[in-house]
Amino acid sequence: MTRRPHFDRPAPTLLTEAGLAVLRASIAIRLRPFATVATYAIVRRAIAEPDPAAIASVVRAVEAWARRMPWRALCMEQGIAAAIMLARRGFPVTVFYGAAMTDGELKAHVWVRSDELDVIGCENASNFAVLSQFSNDSAS
Repeated sequence: MTRRPHFDRPAPTLLTEAGLAVLRASIAIRLRPFATVATYAIVRRAIAEPDPAAIASVVRAVEAWARRMPWRALCMEQGIAAAIMLARRGFPVTVFYGAAMTDGELKAHVWVRSDELDVIGCENASNFAVLSQFSNDSAS
């Protein structure tokens, strides 16, 4: 059995925040119109340079909760949750919404970047055409 490399565990307060962010994103996706949800995570203006270590901690916490939710928390829930948390920290956040035809089926995907840093969902983003993107960075 292969073991995953050891990473520092996110602090309990960060895990709590992540759980609430995934829950909040999941509820918003189910109850709000897409136009509202699309900009949900970027209401705060970016004021800080992205911190790769802080971003990695947020991503680990969000992914940990997404795996444990009693419902499927996929790329949209995870992306919005991570963006909410990063925006709260003043980091620049861009949320991308994309689509692609795969095996004759239309697939949607959400991914997040902070300046030039991949945050979440970026590993297969190149397979999707960007339909829309929203950013909290006034320079964008």
